[in-house]
Amino acid sequence: MRTEVIERLSEMLKGRKIVSKDELERHTLRALLEVVGLEIINIKREFVEEIVRSLIEYPITIKSPYYSEELKIEGITFYYPHTETPGDEDFKIAYTEYIKSKKLVGQLENLIQITDGFFQGYQNRGKIARLYTKNKFRYLVIYSIIDDLFNDFEVHKELKSNFSGEYVIVVPTEDDISKFYKFYKKRSEDAKRAEIKIWVANTIKNSINPFIGYPKDFKLIKGFENPKIATVIGSLWRVNVKDLD
Repeated sequence: MRTEVIERLSEMLKGRKIVSKDELERHTLRALLEVVGLEIINIKREFVEEIVRSLIEYPITIKSPYYSEELKIEGITFYYPHTETPGDEDFKIAYTEYIKSKKLVGQLENLIQITDGFFQGYQNRGKIARLYTKNKFRYLVIYSIIDDLFNDFEVHKELKSNFSGEYVIVVPTEDDISKFYKFYKKRSEDAKRAEIKIWVANTIKNSINPFIGYPKDFKLIKGFENPKIATVIGSLWRVNVKDLD
């Protein structure tokens, strides 16, 4: 499994000359979702960290990207292969990906705490994803960022088709609401047909709101900061996908 995850990571990072540790961890989480599927509930955070260390300290396989050199810029450590000389554009991309990644890996514990609070009274397990159960209700919660959902949506559809229960993707808030607007117009109908729910967590306010889809356990709805927001979004943002660029 470890080798499969690293090989998938290698594909994701193809062409990248310089990366941050946070980006490596974020993509490891994405690669794990593809490789282990629903078994992600049994994966520990330490396993993710081990994979990341292997990319910057000791390659596990010859197919593994190896970022052996490091460079610190404004307190952020970046890594690159000794065979590469990153240029300005490479640094810009790496910094952008670092900012994206920090929203997920830097806040993962907070996101889990928020969903634990939302599913109060439910049994839970999982370290990088969460399974909540209570009586007849089962919720699998996957943590992501809205940017990655564009690329990972088919993976989520496959996982939902094999999961007996409700499938929820929790993403952190973004300063740029246009990302949600674009995703809604491109993927909201697909998400509804696949019965995939997408909720947005605010780690500053420790709150959560529905973006696409509501829980079947109606008692949970009162846990949203603004329970009506998904309905409002649906009425305001509903457009024909053909109208998009």
